[in-house]
Amino acid sequence: MTEVASGETVATFSSHGQTYRLAVLHGRDIEIISPLLVEVYGRKAFDPAFVRRKYSCERDGVRAFACVATADAGDGPVATVGMLPWPIRHGDRVELAGQLADSATSAAHRGRGLHVRLMTLAHEKCAAAGMTFVFRFSNKLSFAITTSKLGYSHLGDLVEYAQPVRTVWAERLARRTRLGSVYDSVVDRILEPFLEPGRVLESSALAEGYAGVARDREFFEYKERFGRSRVVNLAGASVWLAVNHGILVGDITARSDSDLDRGLDALRRLSRRLGANRVLFQVPDDVRIGRFLASRWQETRRRPLAYFDLSSKIPPSALRFTFGDIDGY
Repeated sequence: MTEVASGETVATFSSHGQTYRLAVLHGRDIEIISPLLVEVYGRKAFDPAFVRRKYSCERDGVRAFACVATADAGDGPVATVGMLPWPIRHGDRVELAGQLADSATSAAHRGRGLHVRLMTLAHEKCAAAGMTFVFRFSNKLSFAITTSKLGYSHLGDLVEYAQPVRTVWAERLARRTRLGSVYDSVVDRILEPFLEPGRVLESSALAEGYAGVARDREFFEYKERFGRSRVVNLAGASVWLAVNHGILVGDITARSDSDLDRGLDALRRLSRRLGANRVLFQVPDDVRIGRFLASRWQETRRRPLAYFDLSSKIPPSALRFTFGDIDGY
C-alpha cells in the first residue's frame, strides 16, 4: 500500500445501492469523525477537541490515523476505525504495534460490510508503516466480530476490580454540570503534594518478564494531555491514576504487599477527599497486582483482548496490558 495524502480516497465500493469512498485521515483531519462518534456512543464528550487530543500521538515516525468511509449522499464519515501506534517491549526486543480505537458505523449504514473493509484497510496501513501486530480492548460484541469475521485471536482478559467509596459525589455532580473545569482544578490542587514529577512508571507486567507497552516520557505526556492522568506516590506505592467517573488506576507498583495494602488504603482516602465514588482497576489475572486484588476485592467484570498478527516475533502469550494502556484512558 502506497502512502497517500490525508483524506485522499484509496478505494470505492458499492453496497445496497450506495457507493462508499474509503480514505485514511491523519492529524486535524480526523476531527470530522466527531459527529459520528457522538451518534454511535451517545457521549457529547467526543467533540473535535477530544478527538484531536486522542489522535495526537506519533511513534517512530508513524502517526495515529483513522480509516473512514463516506457515502455519496452525506457530509461526513458514516463509518470509522481508528489506530494508535505504540512500541511494545519484550526483553531487549521492541516492536511497533497498532491499538484499535473508536470503531463506529452509523445506524443507517450497518450491515453493508463497512467495518470489515475498514479493518482490512487499517491492517494494510499498519503493515505498510512497519507495525507487527494489532490489539484491541473489546466489549463482547466487538470481540465476537473481530474473532469470527476478521481472524483475531483471544489474547486474554483484563479483570475489573471496583471498590465503592462512600463520599459526597462531588465528581459526578461536576461532570453533569458546567463545573467540570472547576472540579479538575480542585483535583490538581489536592494531588499536587503527591505528584512524582517526570516519573515514567514502567509497565508492572514488564517487571515480571512479560511483554507490554514500552512507556516513556512521551507516552505519559500524551496520556496526561488526553486524559489528565498522572503518577503519584501514595504511602510508598507509585500509582498512575486519572479521575474520571471515579479514580481509575492505570498501573501501580510497590516494593512489598504491605506497601500495596497501604497504597490501596490511601487510594480510598483520596477518593473520599475528591468526592469520587469508586476506585477502579483493570488488570490481567496472572500478574502480581491481579493476584493481589483477587485476594482482597470483588471482581466486577472482564474485558477480552483481541489480537491480530502481521509479522510479530513477540509471542502473543507473553503480552500483558493494564488499564492505563487502553485507548480511552
